[in-house]
Amino acid sequence: MWFGGRLAIALLVLAALAAAAYAELVLDLRAPRVVLNEAAVINTESRLTSGSETLDAAMKTKYGPRAVTYFQPKPTQWVVKADDKVVYTAPATTRVSGTFGFLAIGPPDKIASLFPFRLDLQDKQPSHRFSVEELRGWLDRNERLARYLDVNGSVEAEGPCVELTPSDFGWIGKLLDLRAGRFCLIGSTAGRRATALIGVVAADGDPWMRPISGRLCRGLTALALRKIMAPARRLPEYAACVLVDRPTRQGTAALRFQDYGVGADGKLALILLPKSTGAAADALPPLQ
Repeated sequence: MWFGGRLAIALLVLAALAAAAYAELVLDLRAPRVVLNEAAVINTESRLTSGSETLDAAMKTKYGPRAVTYFQPKPTQWVVKADDKVVYTAPATTRVSGTFGFLAIGPPDKIASLFPFRLDLQDKQPSHRFSVEELRGWLDRNERLARYLDVNGSVEAEGPCVELTPSDFGWIGKLLDLRAGRFCLIGSTAGRRATALIGVVAADGDPWMRPISGRLCRGLTALALRKIMAPARRLPEYAACVLVDRPTRQGTAALRFQDYGVGADGKLALILLPKSTGAAADALPPLQ
């Protein structure tokens, strides 16, 4: 009887700890919430981790000078042909090098500000913001998305960027193989003047990190916000995080996108869509 009672108490304690961990790490219940309208389009860019020069030289030595080495994206591999016949294939490893897209966001009754962005994890870039003209060319004939671009553009100075390195991530970074991150302050290029802190972080922790990717995104964005804010700098109105999960695997990397409203105290509030719009982007009002 005594042992059974102790076991029951231990099981109850474990269940309570598991429920608390689930609420904190998966549901992120302690995070504040804010109701905003938003729409976002995110794409990633990848680069090969090694070139074909060494492989091409070895294949010419083995199959003769007519051997040709080329990259095949689907499936991701190197292919060697000699006399129009495939004589060798080898896996080609790619790594996500950055992300690009746009965030359109505003109060519940309208989409107020547009933030096109381009973030590179490997190279310094002359600009981390798309122009509205670049977005039009990228979206081409997608009428559903192009409606956000029928606005008067505005020009704001480029904001600063901050790099996140493995040392910034601490023990959780080592546990989940967080690799690198870049967050930039981006002024709106259309609509109401506003600022957003937008960043991308690459990690190799899939699948273990996927259930807690939302909580990770909020923590990483809060870290970047603390690092980038100077005493005289005004807080951004919005923030967003793109978490790229296991970027070296073949195929499309798993993405987690999360955006936030930034409070006057600098705390990040998870965005909830108005009940009138739900999750359908087609129901969002145009950028005003």
